[in-house]
Amino acid sequence: MWNRKIATAAVLAAGCGAAAIACGPFFPWQLLDERAQTLKATPVNSFGFEAKHLAPAPADKLKPVESFDFSWASQMKDQQAENAARELGEAETAGLSTNEVILLRTARAAASGPEALEKGKGLPLAVLHYTAGAVAWHKGDETFAKAQFETVLRLPENLRKPRAVWAAYMLGRIAAENRDAPGTASGFHWARDMARKGVPDPLGLAVASYGEEARVHLYAAEALLEAGGKTVSGGQGSIDSEANKYSGSVLPERQSEPFRKEIAEAVSLYAEQAARGSGSGMQSLRIVAEFLLDRSDRIAAVAREPQVQRLMVAYALRLVENNTYDHSHDTGYTVPNTIQLNNQLSAERKTDVFADLIAVLKTQTRPAGADRIAALCYSRGDWACAADFARKSGSPLAAWVEAKLATQRGDLAAAAKFYAQAVHGFPASTALEEDGRKLILGESGVVALARGEYVDALAKLWSASGTYWSDVAYLSERVLTVDELKTFVDAHVPPGKTPVMDGKPAPYGTPFDSRVTLRDLLARRLMREKRYDEALAYFSTDKVREAAKAYAAALKRADHAWGKVDQAEALFQAATIARQSGMEIMGTEGPPDEYFTQGDFELGLGRNTLNGPFITQGERDRFAASKAMPDQRFHYRYVAIGEAATAAGLVPARSQAFAALLCHATEWSGRDPARAKALWLRYVKQGARVPFATTFGVKCPAPDFKGAIQMERKLMIREARTYVSHHRWWFAGGGAAVLSIIAGLVVFLLLRRNR
Repeated sequence: MWNRKIATAAVLAAGCGAAAIACGPFFPWQLLDERAQTLKATPVNSFGFEAKHLAPAPADKLKPVESFDFSWASQMKDQQAENAARELGEAETAGLSTNEVILLRTARAAASGPEALEKGKGLPLAVLHYTAGAVAWHKGDETFAKAQFETVLRLPENLRKPRAVWAAYMLGRIAAENRDAPGTASGFHWARDMARKGVPDPLGLAVASYGEEARVHLYAAEALLEAGGKTVSGGQGSIDSEANKYSGSVLPERQSEPFRKEIAEAVSLYAEQAARGSGSGMQSLRIVAEFLLDRSDRIAAVAREPQVQRLMVAYALRLVENNTYDHSHDTGYTVPNTIQLNNQLSAERKTDVFADLIAVLKTQTRPAGADRIAALCYSRGDWACAADFARKSGSPLAAWVEAKLATQRGDLAAAAKFYAQAVHGFPASTALEEDGRKLILGESGVVALARGEYVDALAKLWSASGTYWSDVAYLSERVLTVDELKTFVDAHVPPGKTPVMDGKPAPYGTPFDSRVTLRDLLARRLMREKRYDEALAYFSTDKVREAAKAYAAALKRADHAWGKVDQAEALFQAATIARQSGMEIMGTEGPPDEYFTQGDFELGLGRNTLNGPFITQGERDRFAASKAMPDQRFHYRYVAIGEAATAAGLVPARSQAFAALLCHATEWSGRDPARAKALWLRYVKQGARVPFATTFGVKCPAPDFKGAIQMERKLMIREARTYVSHHRWWFAGGGAAVLSIIAGLVVFLLLRRNR
């Protein structure tokens, strides 16, 4: 059984989990945005993970091949159905010669089983009899079909091998359709046994047989319900019919025990199917859970069955925070969990479902999955119940619940202790899927940050940096001092590898190495702190490193230049590098530059402000001290504009260089009309008319620094002449005085010599 209309929207909707995260089409999860909600959210695995782990890990290597389910594929896009048909054809024709393939297709096109048997002569015996049986079955001739499948299985082992699993599976299907439980079990068990021994099973029928056998037991359980209740047009073939058809139907008390047995058997078989990675098995378990949770009498009837109990709790946890879709990363199969129960029940009834389930579980002496029950109690705000069940389990999930309870009491020290216990349970425990394990690490970092343990918060979140990069970036860029970050990186973050494109960061979505990303973040932060020599060692690409080195060298030349024009030229070189490569060499990972998305979005990673609980004054002070200067969108452009404007003040105002420098600064101010206007007015007020005045701020030539030097010299001479002209009588008198002194000195020397 399977939900055969898997909503495409599940893939999109599943991206945002129950925890407090900022989530968008280009942004990673952020735990630090809404910390109270992050620390309060219910611990929960995906339903797919829980479904896969209801049964012990299988010892065999049976695998599902579910693209061959035509009843599902036919309801999807035509291309998908065509792909399924193509793959089935490949499985049927594997190992056959060209002539045998032609015979097979001829037999498949026959109007009846006997005709297929006649037209297929020449095929290997197992293929011939199976194909004849398949044609007869599709034509409704069950007796002939069954005889042909039995014939396949009576062949010598070497001859029956190509279709043995197929034939045994079909005998199970025929028995299942006749509600023949013993016959169903016999056929399907035979198919599974042969597949385990290596008999070919290219269609994954051994795994599918678990679901087919389970369906017989589920139908038997449904038959025990009294008539009445809601029905769905289309009968058993409609979507989630087992979940909907009997909604509201009462289970007679006398039928409780047989109902329990049938449901327990169905769940056990579906769990075995799911344990082997079957999406069909997972969906079937979901539908069974919906079917059971519809009424309290069904819950009470099956509650003492450990697997069924765990199934109902797992599903109920997916109702928390209205999780309409479930996205499992553990199984390798995307499992959209369309929660029909959530859509059918009123808010009051949903509350009753939780109350009914928890009430029954509290009566169990040794409930299965006490840690999951603790999470369920926690989700309903029953903290005493949550604490009681958590203490009955030593799993990481139970410790996670204890940590949640501690944060709600405001005891962050105890919360830190329980988070440490949960983390310590890795990797031996299978109580949590990978996403949950990462979330525990992330939440433990949130608690450490709330306690003022800033470096420790980064260390904890760093362990899950691939998922919570946004929070790692925020701590690294805005909370730790640059020296704390440098020490952390030197101790824990060795160089890595990263994909780049033309020296620029690869597009969002490209797998990235967080080691490289953090080292680049540190390098850019050191550049903003003007610690250029230290920064160079942390850049991951030579092209960016060379740009940073050139920028630092240009600023150094400006500081040590002999003349003002030389200083201006060096500043303009630095400004040009800052404008062209500023994002790569000094851009902030989060606001205001958003290097993570290459500046494509103004928001998405990190934070602009600090609001809410669990924020210390120390964090606020560090946040304020670490902001980019200036703290404006694409701040490096303003750095470039400032350097160019400063350079303009070092060259003659009437020179081409002055106009060109302000022209470039204006062009770079395109996002800031007020600044661009101020630069233009400065040029108009101080500069000379130039040919590019009509394209000022749009198309700018290179500054003519040689011309500026020549003009500077001419201006010096002109100013000297002007000064002398304005003070000629002083210079004349001074000259006469100097000549008199020289003449007197000459006379004195001559007289002295004559003596």
